[in-house]
Amino acid sequence: MRFGRGPISAFALAETRRCAGRSGGKGGVGKSTSAAAIAWQSAKAGYRTLLVSTDPAHNVGDIFNEQIGGRTKEIADNLYALEIDPEIETENYIKGVKNNIRGTVHTSMMEEVNRQLDTAKASPGADEAALFDKLIHIILEERQHFDKLVFDTVDLHYLREQRAAELENRPELARLAEATRRQEIGLMRECDLTVVVSPVEQAILAHDAPGVTVDVLSNVHEVYGCRAPFGARHDLVFVGGFRHPPNEDAVLWYAREVHPRVRAALPDVTLHVVGSEVTAAVQALAGDGLIVHGFVDDLAPLMDRCRISIAPLRYGAGVKGKVNMAMSYGLPVVATPMAVEGMHVQVGEDVLVAADAEAFAIAVVALYRDEALWNRLSRNGLANVERHFSFAAAETAIRRIVGLPGLGDRQAPSRMP
Repeated sequence: MRFGRGPISAFALAETRRCAGRSGGKGGVGKSTSAAAIAWQSAKAGYRTLLVSTDPAHNVGDIFNEQIGGRTKEIADNLYALEIDPEIETENYIKGVKNNIRGTVHTSMMEEVNRQLDTAKASPGADEAALFDKLIHIILEERQHFDKLVFDTVDLHYLREQRAAELENRPELARLAEATRRQEIGLMRECDLTVVVSPVEQAILAHDAPGVTVDVLSNVHEVYGCRAPFGARHDLVFVGGFRHPPNEDAVLWYAREVHPRVRAALPDVTLHVVGSEVTAAVQALAGDGLIVHGFVDDLAPLMDRCRISIAPLRYGAGVKGKVNMAMSYGLPVVATPMAVEGMHVQVGEDVLVAADAEAFAIAVVALYRDEALWNRLSRNGLANVERHFSFAAAETAIRRIVGLPGLGDRQAPSRMP
């Protein structure tokens, strides 16, 4: 992002998916912090900068120790911030659709139309449609005050929706995904820079959105290290907020297709399911070696106690924080190919990967029993996070994006044998 030599304006737009605390959805992966760092550096350089967040956990407000809210607020010299509440925007979006329809639909039909729209409010794409609509409105409203626009994504929303439509073979989801694609790429074309979390999504946009300037700034994790040996650990863990539909699908698939196979070989092993906003379908899985904990304030004890973290995602996009986080604790991961997309992993050295239920179960059982393999994955997973997803890695990316000098000779650890 080249701001030039003279003092001009900058608009730093952080679009952070809704999360639910440290164990939810896309929460806890450092995107709010990274976007804030870019905005802060831009403001320090003399550029008038606006930071916009859609994170309902108010992480941006916490970062700056400010009550920000839904109106643009100056929080430092040249730095302004605005927080969008996804639930409020979704509610307003549905109300707007209802108002637009009223007068074009016969009065006798409005009750059914309203019922259908209220049902649609709970669909996976409702939040995205509302948020993109609001973000475009902000761009049009604020463009005169801020000359440079940066769109900081967490994943490509339309890509996740396309994959869900393909997995479930649902044409209506495919149409929703196409609408999201138009909105999302349209927003990118209004911005000077789009930031994605992996080279995979950068390459996808090179094809889907030619001419859009794209850079990579991935998830950020503190590296805690492995704090308990193989022999002191037992059980499996899954972490993911259940407002994020891929997480519900992953747990349901694992419980129905993989868990019985694992339990047949390891009858004393329990799966701990952790995440906020547990759905009724996930809660119903509890029992027979599966514990549904719901939201857990401190994940460290589970990260230190369990022997394997699982990531059985069948669709999604972006870089998966659940995989990064487990690796940051030296906790080996068994994942689907989707779960490790764009994560620079070497299969069999950093992580075990399996695409179908039988292979996934075989991988879990093998890793659970093999201390040498477990130790290798633990070491290499830590090195992977340090190399690609640590604060040092994020600093390098942020310096590149804002045009600052590099970090010199600082090096990440090499892969362990």
